[in-house]
Amino acid sequence: MFGQILRLISAVVVGTMISLTASAQRYSIKLDLHERAGLTYHLVASSTDTTTAEGTSNGQTVTKAEDKVTVEMVANVTVLEAASGWAARKRFTILSSRVISADRISPILPNGTVVVASIQNGQTVYEANGKLVDEQTAGLFRPVISLHVVGVGDDDLFGTRTPRRVGERWPINENPMKKLLKEIGAQGGRQQIAGTGILEKVENNHTFVRISMNVNDVLLPIRPELTTEAGGIQNELWGRFPLRPGDVTEEFSGTIRVSRLGSGVDATGKKILVYVVYEKLDRFEISPVKK
Repeated sequence: MFGQILRLISAVVVGTMISLTASAQRYSIKLDLHERAGLTYHLVASSTDTTTAEGTSNGQTVTKAEDKVTVEMVANVTVLEAASGWAARKRFTILSSRVISADRISPILPNGTVVVASIQNGQTVYEANGKLVDEQTAGLFRPVISLHVVGVGDDDLFGTRTPRRVGERWPINENPMKKLLKEIGAQGGRQQIAGTGILEKVENNHTFVRISMNVNDVLLPIRPELTTEAGGIQNELWGRFPLRPGDVTEEFSGTIRVSRLGSGVDATGKKILVYVVYEKLDRFEISPVKK
């Protein structure tokens, strides 16, 4: 009898210790893929951009417009050149692509087309069949084929150098966000930045991370003839990122909403207020290329 009780107590104690150890385990949070020459992966990407603009004068709407474009692409990708963990040149073999705008659906380029993306003068440029693509095609590529051309990465903005437990939160990094705002042309404002990340779970050697961020009172340009008076940014990100070095299996989705209020004058000298909202929904999934 006492032997059974002791074995039962022992089992409970060991089980509790194992449970506590698992819950107390900390994991590195890495959001950026470490790129190197020769790295290959299969990419499934989609991006929907919606821009609405409304102009008012004396409280009356004088103009209103909306533009919505969805770009989808499936491709096999090879990193041709890299530096400091970022690709400087990539080759994309397009398996399928399409752009949806209004009621029109069309491919960006034919299936099988090889596109090489590289960096020139701080911008990503694209070559197809050995020739630079036109600006319209480049504009369709940018949401789904991009290279790192800014001074900060996702790890700088949203990551943490301290390993975290499941369920633990951490603040986003304010200084890298201010640096990014300066790079994209922020013209002032108090730039009140707040946000947190959370490690939701760990499963199959992947961390599941969610990020929420708000930037209030940030002044981003609208058009040269308009003076930006107010603005804000809301950002929600979710991702599944590998823990094993060399694993390229990951998934990422995110939404960003940028609102701007600007003022100017029309041809008659009347003051016009212009309210612009830009919303972007992205989804990326990468996995090993199937042999």
